[in-house]
Amino acid sequence: MAGFIWVNDLLFCFQIYTNSYRSHNESNLACSKTEGGRLARIDTSDKQNHVKITILSLNGVFGGFWIDGNDLAQEGVWKYSDGSPMTTTFWNTAQPSNKFGIENCASMRSSYGYLWNDRYCEDDINYICEIV
Repeated sequence: MAGFIWVNDLLFCFQIYTNSYRSHNESNLACSKTEGGRLARIDTSDKQNHVKITILSLNGVFGGFWIDGNDLAQEGVWKYSDGSPMTTTFWNTAQPSNKFGIENCASMRSSYGYLWNDRYCEDDINYICEIV
């Protein structure tokens, strides 16, 4: 797939979408239009580090990036879009915070060193897809 990065030792194929700002749901839908696609499931430290290094290599790309995960069904119980539990997470200090009671979707945030932040799901930000 054009634009996707294959990491053989992780069996992980992903693409970072910049300047294509979407909500969490719109990002997931955009990812699903690619065969077998979804928002990236960052479930190992190796994936977390590889995605971070790739974003840093883009020079000048900042802000937030949607990844798979939300607590929409039950506050504080984070799950992937298929309903399976998120057992490995990389939240920044004091995150998830559910600021104003409306932050329910997971993102990587540049100002947090690409650690995770919970965000309002309707925010339009960059996103990361993976092929599974």
